[in-house]
Amino acid sequence: MKLKVLSYIFLYFVVVSCNKQLSESSSIQRLTRDVSVLADDSLGGRLTGTSYEAKSADYISEEFRKMRLTLKFDSLDGSNLQPFTFYTGFETLKSARIEFTKEGKREDIQDPTLLYPTAYSGNGAVSGKVIDVGYGLKSPDGKVNDFENITEKGAIYLVNLGWNPEIDPHVDWALYDSWRTRVQNLLDLKPKGVILYNSNDYLGQDNFKGFSAYSPYSFPILYFDLKKYEDEVYGSGRAGNNTLLYLLQSDNVSLASDFRIVKDTGYNVLGYLDNKKEKTIVIGAHYDHLGKGEFGHTLSNSTDIHNGADDNASGVALMLELARKLRRTKNLNYNFLFIGFSGEELGLLGSNYYVKHPIIDNKKVVAMLNFDMVGKLDSTLFINGTGTSPAWDIILNTLPSDPFKIKTSTSGQGPSDHTSFYNNDIPVLHFFTGAHSDYHKPEDDIEKINYKGIYQITDYVLEIIKKIPDENAMVFTPTKNTEQTRSRFKVTLGIMPDYAYEGFGLRVDGITQDKPAAKAGILKGDIIIQMSTEAIRDIYDYMNGLSKYREGDTIDVVVQRGDNTVKLKVTF
Repeated sequence: MKLKVLSYIFLYFVVVSCNKQLSESSSIQRLTRDVSVLADDSLGGRLTGTSYEAKSADYISEEFRKMRLTLKFDSLDGSNLQPFTFYTGFETLKSARIEFTKEGKREDIQDPTLLYPTAYSGNGAVSGKVIDVGYGLKSPDGKVNDFENITEKGAIYLVNLGWNPEIDPHVDWALYDSWRTRVQNLLDLKPKGVILYNSNDYLGQDNFKGFSAYSPYSFPILYFDLKKYEDEVYGSGRAGNNTLLYLLQSDNVSLASDFRIVKDTGYNVLGYLDNKKEKTIVIGAHYDHLGKGEFGHTLSNSTDIHNGADDNASGVALMLELARKLRRTKNLNYNFLFIGFSGEELGLLGSNYYVKHPIIDNKKVVAMLNFDMVGKLDSTLFINGTGTSPAWDIILNTLPSDPFKIKTSTSGQGPSDHTSFYNNDIPVLHFFTGAHSDYHKPEDDIEKINYKGIYQITDYVLEIIKKIPDENAMVFTPTKNTEQTRSRFKVTLGIMPDYAYEGFGLRVDGITQDKPAAKAGILKGDIIIQMSTEAIRDIYDYMNGLSKYREGDTIDVVVQRGDNTVKLKVTF
């Protein structure tokens, strides 16, 4: 009899073990399938606003449908797709043109392959004298200043976007040599117009598009592909400075641009698990990526498809598998809203839009869990945002971390979608398996993903969710931003910009405690329109202005607060 009982016990554990292995195997198969579909060449890199984004959204929607999640929301016109608009650039209505005197005759260039308006250009026609400002560079320490001898205002300024070989190559010019910064450097000269060219290389029109925001200057800013033009005029390899001389010697150079701003639409994908509870947990992952690098952000010279297997097909796969597990889990304390965000790569556009247009009152959301790049688990799982509620440390300390190490960060801010929720006083956690050399390159592909690692993280997160306490214990606490300010800035204001804001200025979407902005009285929702004497039109003006200050400097910052204009003293 005793032997029979032992046999039953042994058989029981064998069955449990086999079922667990089968469950793990099935889960890993689903994760592999999800990543493989989303990171396949047929989805073209999932660029926001494209048909590939739409196919990706359809796949996520179909998976939500299979789980019997709610897919129709009254506030979304009976759909589970939440649209948001964003800027993609501009469409030329009439070819941009430059006219100048060449060998006693008027030369009229209107070839759109040689000449085109840039983002932030104004529309219209201007004429006047052309003044060469060289590379148009200024360094914060004043050691490099191409404007020292330029005193004439109100001209058309010629700017070389090439690299100045006289500048110390060890200087970090990553901020100061962008074409937007060089145009900003001209503003004190009150330009009628700007002609940009590059003496070193060809630059395609994709280099001059605007993405998430557009705040134009009042004057035309044209890019002139001088190398290509001179190769065609004088023969390949024989281009000289002839055209530059004509532009500078002509008494009356004319510029004109005529275009319209182009917007596109991206989509968040929503699925709701209604457990008939009072409060909800949001679980999200962005599904967009870089396409072929058309909108920038790529870290590769290749125009191949950027499939983004880790970034972020892995996060979407984890979200979907977690939804399947939660669908089968009993006695949960909350409802769950699953969101596939788009526009993350363009500046958290989808999540930023969602928190401003929620389908569930943000006050009824107790937490947001975000998965971004979870496909390269080695030995450590990074969890950010543990300081956004005292409950997080309590939960994490009760869970065994096997089979991986846990490294935490308290900050609720970072370059992913959880930041949008943190900025709306919602406790967050961001799960991440670390940076790697394939990031934002075509090499981020499916064969490099650790699918068992995603499975292990999924089970770990499920245990976290089971332990999330009554909503009254999920108190939101603001955190300090532990991200280091990039080395090219010597100071920080301590704000989170609203990348989706479309008007003049830089809208503040979040404030970091104990930083200059908070101490000066800048509030969330304020629109920064001036720093010292410089107008702030957008994030590029803001970054350019920030680069000029050092610790201890005090400046006036002017913000638009509702209908009022408020001047504040900021000390860095």
